Amino acid sequence: MESDGAATSSRRSERSSSTQGVYMPSLGEEMDGVAPKCRCGVYAILYLSKTSSNPNRLFFGCPFFKGKLPNCKFFMWLDQYTAKIGKASARNCGEGVEDVTDHFSRMEHEWRFSELEKKIACLEQRKENMYMCYIMGLFLFLIAVYIARKMEKGSLQIKKRNWEAKQNKDSMHMRLTKGL
Repeated sequence: MESDGAATSSRRSERSSSTQGVYMPSLGEEMDGVAPKCRCGVYAILYLSKTSSNPNRLFFGCPFFKGKLPNCKFFMWLDQYTAKIGKASARNCGEGVEDVTDHFSRMEHEWRFSELEKKIACLEQRKENMYMCYIMGLFLFLIAVYIARKMEKGSLQIKKRNWEAKQNKDSMHMRLTKGL
């Protein structure tokens, strides 16, 4: 009966009389998503019970259970192991998980913060553009003043020439009228 993976009554009575044959995995082992390790340090193998009290019930056992090698007599029902994993994962579900309202509040704050950063960047760009506009305006004003002075100077020279030409014409006209 030992060769087909069934638990014998002598082993069952041995385990039921004391809990030293039952190995409960630590939290790290039960959360790795695979079979538990037996006390030999090897992953346990899944067996199918052939007993009349637990027909076709799955259990974990030491991989050396069937052999003639010494083994740690590790035994654990599959449903006990999955229940333990479920309790452990349910305990760990609350760790690091915030309340839904806190989560959405944090998300809203992050969104608002990013929107404010975008607005600040836009305002800084506008400030830079305005600065450039002021510089360009000042530059154009100085050019306009320079051109106006040049034109004024040119205009004065033209007026002076016109005045001189008129003076010359008048003096010539006076000479001509005097001389006649």
